Amino acid sequence: MNQQVRDTEADVAKTVEKLKQKYLEKKRKQLPPSEDIPSGTSDGLILSHRPRQQSKELKCYSKALNELFKAVTNHPEQFGSDHNSLHESNEDLSEDFAAAPLQDSQLFTETDVTLPSCLDNSPGSHETEPDRELQRPINPFPDSCCSSSVVQVKVYQEMMAIYEQLKAERHGQQQWERELHEREGRLKQQEEAFGRLAGMEELLHSRILAVEEKHQQELSQLQDLLRERSKENKRLKSSFDTIKELNDNMKKQLNEISEQNKKLESQSKRVQARLENLQRKYEHGIASRGCQKESIQSIKSSKKERAAAPGRPSIKGSSSPTSLKLLALLLDWVLDRQTFSSVAGNEGKGVGQCLPPEAVLNDRCLKVLPLLADQLHHTSLTEPDLLLNLLRLIHWALRHMDNSTQHVALSATLRRIGEEVSKSTPVLQDPDLPKSCSVTAGPLRNCPLYRSTCRHTRILSTLIILRTVTQADVLAQALDSLHSELTSEESRGLFIHYGGVCVLLMVLRAGRGSHTPIDILMQLTEPSRYLNPFLEACSCEDFFRTASQLLKHPRLELPSLEKLSILLQKLSSDRKNRRLFELSSLHLLIQELHFKTSHTDTFLCLNLRSILHNLK
Repeated sequence: MNQQVRDTEADVAKTVEKLKQKYLEKKRKQLPPSEDIPSGTSDGLILSHRPRQQSKELKCYSKALNELFKAVTNHPEQFGSDHNSLHESNEDLSEDFAAAPLQDSQLFTETDVTLPSCLDNSPGSHETEPDRELQRPINPFPDSCCSSSVVQVKVYQEMMAIYEQLKAERHGQQQWERELHEREGRLKQQEEAFGRLAGMEELLHSRILAVEEKHQQELSQLQDLLRERSKENKRLKSSFDTIKELNDNMKKQLNEISEQNKKLESQSKRVQARLENLQRKYEHGIASRGCQKESIQSIKSSKKERAAAPGRPSIKGSSSPTSLKLLALLLDWVLDRQTFSSVAGNEGKGVGQCLPPEAVLNDRCLKVLPLLADQLHHTSLTEPDLLLNLLRLIHWALRHMDNSTQHVALSATLRRIGEEVSKSTPVLQDPDLPKSCSVTAGPLRNCPLYRSTCRHTRILSTLIILRTVTQADVLAQALDSLHSELTSEESRGLFIHYGGVCVLLMVLRAGRGSHTPIDILMQLTEPSRYLNPFLEACSCEDFFRTASQLLKHPRLELPSLEKLSILLQKLSSDRKNRRLFELSSLHLLIQELHFKTSHTDTFLCLNLRSILHNLK
């Protein structure tokens, strides 16, 4: 920028110098030579024409100064005032400087202007003061110039003032240029800052969108979690209602147990009854021994008769075959007349007569059960009809007492009956009897009754064992025998007819028999002609209470649970059983179990879902 200003000043000085030379040449051509004009006349002419010459010169000076001022002032505006023109190419600057002197020369040549020699001290001139003094004598008209020295001094002063102004303006423009450069730098910094801010704005906008999307996802997750929690709260509420109902049921059961505890106060009576049974057994044992001693003589006297008539049946003990047949007929007649029609169902052949009061019937059962136990002890397998009728009578008596409202404990009698049915009876060995006596008296039971050859005897014996025996090994053997026995449909029919379902439910409630009772129930659900009677036998409150108790058991195994679900699914298909499901709160337990069951247990989930669908 400083170099451009220096070039401009040099061009202005050159232009002023050219104008000054042209002015001097023009004056030389217009004026005559000094020899032709006399001195006197010249002085007169100078004196006469001085006022007009001074006025003309002043006008020319003023005009020339104005043009020179315009020319000088236009150059800085063309080259230094505009910030954009500072950055133009050197070729444009040279063209402008070349055009400016020509214009100035045209302006100054058109007017008759006398430039003093003091203009050599222009801003662009580098001449010294002695040089200007040497140039002053060269002026062809010293006298005229001396007359206007005052004007020239003023012009010089004005020119110097203009020069100082131009110099100050040049310094101001340079300062302005520096300020513009600084401002440009600040603007570039601001532009870069704005660019960074724009990038930051885009980044913030993208992050805000990501945060909003994440917020929406978290909000949806929280809403889903809230819905799940509300569902869980509903399930917990239903479970709480179920627990409340179960608590009420437990209170009822507690009241019943308290009543049973009150009934235990009659223990002295039961002990008395047991004592009577033991006394009766002792008397019967003494009588049987006396009969065996008396039979020795009858056996010896009848040897000849048996040798003469070998096909004649032998006499067994003190009882004759006629009495045994008569006893069998009487028992059959009693059963056929529906003495125990309250529990026998449709077994009787005719229409029963009026039943005795329940108290009388219970008293008869209490009296007859010890006698039946004694008779069962002395009955051999050679009398299958008598044995079967005894078992039937014992079974119906036990069933009647279970269904009766008056619960009387006969622990000794029941234990004795269970032992007679579950164990084989050994042959009595007496030292007074010969070895042939046991053979002639007929074979006694050498195996348990639940392994008899008769199907009726096996079924009844197993049911009596399940009612009377509490030993785990005996129960396990009886249940295994029953499980294998129920493979035939005839055995299933007898089992359902004699109320075997109620006996199995009693075993399940007591927690005995492990998983075998459930396997037996599962076996009975197989397609057969006795499937519908079995489902009808299960359609009772006792069964649903037992099923509810099993589902509440925390250690119920998965296979047993699946088998029980199959049976419940078949029962739920009958609309009549819906009331029983609701009464025992079994549907709520199934809902809770379905919620807790893992999806890997596909079979169980399908059965539970089918049960819930049938109950809708």
